[in-house]
Formats: sequence, C-alpha cells, structure tokens
Amino acid sequence: MRGESRQFIMEQLPYRGRPVTERDAQESGVSPGEIQKLQSLLKELYKQRPVWRKFLPPLRPPTHKAVRMKLGELKGVEALYGAKVLYLDDTSQCYLPFLTDLTLATRRRVERIFYHGETVEQIAENFHQRLRRCPQPHLLIVDEHLEMLPSFEYAGHTEKGHKVLEQLQGDLRKAGVPPVIFSSDDCLADTAASVGAQFVRKNIPPEAAVEQMARYLQLSQMRMQTQREEEERFITTD
Repeated sequence: MRGESRQFIMEQLPYRGRPVTERDAQESGVSPGEIQKLQSLLKELYKQRPVWRKFLPPLRPPTHKAVRMKLGELKGVEALYGAKVLYLDDTSQCYLPFLTDLTLATRRRVERIFYHGETVEQIAENFHQRLRRCPQPHLLIVDEHLEMLPSFEYAGHTEKGHKVLEQLQGDLRKAGVPPVIFSSDDCLADTAASVGAQFVRKNIPPEAAVEQMARYLQLSQMRMQTQREEEERFITTD
C-alpha cells in the first residue's frame, strides 16, 4: 500500500482519543467510503426548507472530522449498528443533533416520518402497512405530542404518541419491533409502560438518548431470543 493511501485511510477512522495507527486502519470497520456516505447524507439532513429558515438558526452539517469524532464518542450503541429505525415526529428538524447521532449509530438506516395532521387511526393504519413491508424495522420512535406540520404551522389539533402505540400493540408485538416514546415531558414513564414502550426524554444530551435506545433494543432482542429458544425447546420436547 502506498504511503499516501495508507495515510488517507487512517485519517478517515473514528477518533479514539489517541493518534491513529496503521493497526487501527486494519481493524476498524468504518471505511473511508462509509465516512463519505455518512457525511453526504448528513448534508441532505441539514438542508432546511425555505420556510424553516424563519424559525431555525442556520446549522451546518458536521465535517468529515466531526463525523469521525462523533463515531468514536458514541459508546454502547452496537445494537443500533445496521438497525432500521422508524422515527415519527412533527418537527424533526428541531432535533438535528439527535438525528445526527442516530443516523451515525445506525449507519444511515433512519426513516423519518413527518406528521401531516393525520388522526391517530390514520397514523396507525400507515404504520400497519409499513410494518408489513420490507425491510422490517428494528425500532420505532414516536413523539408524544404531534401537533406541528412540517411547515411549522399548527395542525389544529394534537394527537398523542401513546395513543398511536396503543393501536399498534398487536402489530408491534407480532413484528418484534420495540417502541419508544420520545418526549420532553418528564412524567411519561408509566404511560409508556402501559403501551409496552420505553420512555426517553428529549431534554438530555443526544448521545445519551441514542445510548438509551440502543440498550432498550439490545434488551428487547435478548428477550425475543430467549422466547424463541423456549418455544423451540417446548416443540422438541412435546
């Protein structure tokens, strides 16, 4: 390998808090091409619609160096690597740092679903159809308060995220998709538990929110694996 090519590869690796060595270049699973794809996707994510510029401060997408550093800072999110995540929110552009971390943790597998003023029944029906399509999602994130349109206008009514999950409990259980209620409220833990969901607060550092979701997904996958093993043992011993 030429020295220039080796140096280029080492520069694309996640920041680990120490100088990058050639051994890191051989062991790392993040290729220079993947870094470039992630950064290109984040550029699209940070593009604001003209109407949003009236409400949101100008934000620039992270540079290649910032992407590498962020990948190194995200700890304990291995369960999200390659996971397909559905994210329903009304004003997702307000949480670009969280979306950035979630996009990096999943390696570009976040599907955002914007709220367009639908009723709970309509949202549930749309999700029901989505859960039946491929690729199957691994995690569903729903905002608790759905009231703003993508244009930042009030929809005229407010729908609750836990009501949507209440309609989808059977579908989510059958598909094995753990749900998350994502909200800035501090008292939704019991509400989320009543619909079989995990509650994660918005007003915490974005990397902490992503780590909580990764742990929840990992625990859910472990429970599902244990359940499958028990079912297989029951079938073989019956």
